[in-house]
Amino acid sequence: MRHMFRLMALTICLCGLGAITALAQASGSTAEVRGQVTDSTGAIIPGAKITLTDVNKGTARTATTDADGNYSFLGLLPSSYDVKVEAKGFTSSNTRLELTVGQQANIPFQLGTGSLEVKVDIVAGSEVVETTRAEQSSVVDARQIVNLPISRRNYLDYALLTPGVTDSDNIADASDFRVAQTPQSGLSFGGNNGRGNSVSVDGGVTLGSSGGVSNTLSQEAVQEFQVVRNSFSAEFGGASGGVVNIISKSGTNNWHGSAFGLFRDQRFDARNAFDFNPQGQSPFNRQQYGGSIGGPIKKDKSFFFATIERFTQEESTFVNLLNDPNIFQPTALQNSIFTDLTALGNAQLGPVTAAQLSGILRGALTTTAAAYPRTVNLFSNASGQFPFNSEQTAFSARADHNFSDRSTGYLRVYVNDSNFQNQAAGALTAVSRGRTLDTFNHGVLASHNYQISSTAFNELKLQYNHTTFRVIPNDPNGPEINIEGFGFFGRDIFLPSKTKENHYEIYDNFSKIAGNHTLKFGGSLLFWDVYSNSETFFGGRFSFGANIPLSNVIGLNPALGPTVLGALAAASPSIFSRLAVPVNALQAYNFNLPAVYQAGFGDPAAHSWTNRYAGYAQDTWKVSPKFTFSYGVRYQVNDEPFFLPTRKNNVQPRAGFAWDVFGNGKTAVRGGAGVFIGFVNNAVANVTTELSGMGSPDNINIVLATATSNALGLPTSFAIYQTLL
Repeated sequence: MRHMFRLMALTICLCGLGAITALAQASGSTAEVRGQVTDSTGAIIPGAKITLTDVNKGTARTATTDADGNYSFLGLLPSSYDVKVEAKGFTSSNTRLELTVGQQANIPFQLGTGSLEVKVDIVAGSEVVETTRAEQSSVVDARQIVNLPISRRNYLDYALLTPGVTDSDNIADASDFRVAQTPQSGLSFGGNNGRGNSVSVDGGVTLGSSGGVSNTLSQEAVQEFQVVRNSFSAEFGGASGGVVNIISKSGTNNWHGSAFGLFRDQRFDARNAFDFNPQGQSPFNRQQYGGSIGGPIKKDKSFFFATIERFTQEESTFVNLLNDPNIFQPTALQNSIFTDLTALGNAQLGPVTAAQLSGILRGALTTTAAAYPRTVNLFSNASGQFPFNSEQTAFSARADHNFSDRSTGYLRVYVNDSNFQNQAAGALTAVSRGRTLDTFNHGVLASHNYQISSTAFNELKLQYNHTTFRVIPNDPNGPEINIEGFGFFGRDIFLPSKTKENHYEIYDNFSKIAGNHTLKFGGSLLFWDVYSNSETFFGGRFSFGANIPLSNVIGLNPALGPTVLGALAAASPSIFSRLAVPVNALQAYNFNLPAVYQAGFGDPAAHSWTNRYAGYAQDTWKVSPKFTFSYGVRYQVNDEPFFLPTRKNNVQPRAGFAWDVFGNGKTAVRGGAGVFIGFVNNAVANVTTELSGMGSPDNINIVLATATSNALGLPTSFAIYQTLL
């Protein structure tokens, strides 16, 4: 017990050291294997030699069992390994082992006596129950990535097959930002909005400042990835949702390559239900092709692997604003008013009779090309089939080198260029509201693994990423026109937008085995340089809705006015009371009566640095052969930009357990709890300055006009709209 308290105290001290030195959490890119060596009677065998050889690269590491017969290997790259166990007076044993990312494999060995025969076993990674891992996780391996069908070869969609993960694009709530320039990861863990996740490639974060996943690797370059749903240890930070650890492919001692082509056009597709093209099915053509090559630069020493992938697509979007011919007709309530007015006949209502008023209102509330050519042209021109193109090119390369039996490293580079047109158009959203997403990003990651001793291991990573992300509106000028329930037109109020990000990151992870304890500590330094320029509200927005009572329309008409309303109130209170019902949004557009006008002016550019420092320490304690207890603490300081305060109390304790119920390595019960804190969306920090409402010319200032703003001595939304006509 005293030994345990010493180790707990040491863990806390190491955490403090990690916070000071800012080392890191990169072990999400590696695996571990450990176990116990016994004889046929179950007696432990100390001093047995374990040799672990990477089948693909030929590199080998060795370990010796301790006084309790235990061995362990830390910081292993996911791969196939041959494990050879030797002990004097016992048979040797050879086992083929497949290790996946994040795996903590428990592989016991039992050696016989009196024979020199070698035993060969094959152990698949998915068949190994990890009886020492506390977190809930799943691995999507190479076999699934290669064999499972998927659209657009977006390999992260496979994460949706794991428990507790859903598509966050289908979730919208008041806590999220859905503007195009702030993408999110697309993965919802336990119902979160997709922004609180940590996604890394080879241990380096691959997220944009808003929580979206950067296009780092194509599917052809991915070996496998791990999806950690909850109860993850202190080494993982920056996530209030889930953690995804992606591993890139590497070269081996054997030359290998691939080539693929996926081709599809409209002849293989059913006609879209909203494709009303009178000339037949609208054209569609998708081409996705690429390949990879890898092999040795120097056998057992240096290797390379490279991929390239190209995607092009020609398709159409379908906007059908005129499917329902009744949208141009008066409503049922309005028709009842016309009928009752007609029934009043020649009853005089000021300058007009009731029957004349019925005809005037019917003509005013019916949208025809003669009466409202601007409206009919707007809807007619915006309806139909609109072709557009998409394209993407992805390249990545990785070089691995074995400096010695103790020292290995690799360098990975990538370049990705994409252009996706006409996003968001369709249904009631006109092409003029659509946009083009233009992205260019590239980066480099360097990783070095060093086995300090048989019980100590260190991993260091350096990463740089650059992203330029532009969102270009189809309508360069605006304004945005919203006719609620009928159609949405014009330049998006939040566009155009341009974002440039430069990420500089350092990670380091140190592991130490001390008896039944495996100590880990480290931290990270993340420096994100973000420049954004979003012309929010600069194009202006006019919103038309069911806000204007029909009585106001009559009162604003110079030929009718309040006199008619007064006479109608006296002649038929029933009809008059129904005039309080608003005209619909389309009729308000016909009458040039927007309910709201918004516009912005000032300086939309913002430049910021986000600095994130983290340190952690944890201990995995093998309490007994059946029970493992993990505990640790993480501390991080997120120095957010602009007016967001820097919190210095982000202490995140975590604990978990794994119980090998029957002691046979086939059934495990896991549990855990902790505090998990994610990163702040940079858009939130940006809003605190750009849309602060402080009136500074360096920020975006917004003007607002409504139908009644003249009461404040300001122009109404009606008056402003008239200046555009």
